[in-house]
Amino acid sequence: MSEHQLITPRRNFLIRALGFTAAGATMPIPVITLADAKARIEHHKAELMRAWSDYYAGAKCTVQGNHLEPDVIREQPRAGACLVFYASKPRGGEG
Repeated sequence: MSEHQLITPRRNFLIRALGFTAAGATMPIPVITLADAKARIEHHKAELMRAWSDYYAGAKCTVQGNHLEPDVIREQPRAGACLVFYASKPRGGEG
């Protein structure tokens, strides 16, 4: 028999695993209900930029891309859409 055992009651397992208690949730659960794909992309791009800036604290952080619309990608051979998250050492007084 193993020295360590995980014993989990079957009743309310999912509720307990997610961190809910009788008083309510013990952790936030984000729900994204934006209307369309473009709005979701903008939302996630902003969140990723915030995380990127936190991760590379003190660096100059930018996001760049070509912002091509979906019909351009579908209709033009070799077209591609891209976003680049960029962190660099700030110049002189920038920051």
